Amino acid sequence: MEQIKYQLNRTIKRQFPYKRSVKNSFFIWQEINVLDLISNSFEKNVEARTARSIYIALTKISFKAYQSATFEAAYSQIAKEAQASRSTAKRYCKEFVKLGIVVKTQGHIANKWTLMSSSNKPTRPKNEKSEVTSEPTQGS
Repeated sequence: MEQIKYQLNRTIKRQFPYKRSVKNSFFIWQEINVLDLISNSFEKNVEARTARSIYIALTKISFKAYQSATFEAAYSQIAKEAQASRSTAKRYCKEFVKLGIVVKTQGHIANKWTLMSSSNKPTRPKNEKSEVTSEPTQGS
């Protein structure tokens, strides 16, 4: 048993030669149920990946700027954080509102967003897919 512990510690030290401290690090959290809902709601893998990027961008903006579930952000800010176009951010945010993942209202300068807890929203059956299409929408 001691030999196994020694080999394991030696392997870990070789693979991770530096110590990582998370003491002063910041983290953003996403609910597993929300991420699963996003994955199950989009037809193609590329759509699900884009949707997750947009959602992660929303959670990152909410933490960095406000450290709150309610925050203001323009579509351009969301798009920049997600490395997507403004029209893509707008399209997916509209779908998130339909899914109940976020609530959108008019803010003072930009849209006001509220990230919803998975316990506060209905879930979509796995076979019912999103209406998001890969084609750009007019008026974006």
